[in-house]
Amino acid sequence: MYPLTHFLFPLTISYLLFPFDIALIIAFFSALMDLDHFLYHLFKKKSISLVESWNNAVQGKEHERTFIHHFPGFIFMTGVIFFMAFLNVKISLCVAIAYYSHMFLDYVPIRIKKDQKKHLKLFDLFINLTTHEVLLDLFLVVVLFFLALVS
Repeated sequence: MYPLTHFLFPLTISYLLFPFDIALIIAFFSALMDLDHFLYHLFKKKSISLVESWNNAVQGKEHERTFIHHFPGFIFMTGVIFFMAFLNVKISLCVAIAYYSHMFLDYVPIRIKKDQKKHLKLFDLFINLTTHEVLLDLFLVVVLFFLALVS
């Protein structure tokens, strides 16, 4: 999933539980978890090019998942969130929404045929959009708009 989806999904979930400013922070941190692609590229390729890192990730040229995206990292983060709950339940819940929503979107089993992806190039960035992700983003925007109206 693209950063926009990683932002909108936890924003929608957290806006149901928290004020909008807190929901924005949660969504920001969820989207920020994709910096692991850049960190992998930085250490593996010794390149600080964000464009090159983005394109390699989008085109599937690198297997750039880091520790927090694998099972041991999942268990570690779950432990951190669990122990944080003893210190501050609200902060623990915020971290949990940011982390687990990101992981859910990364691992949700959506079967997409290659020909269903729309390959675009915007400036120097490659983008492979799927109808599913565009529709999900539009749905989340509508839900957020509705939530903003009723609050």
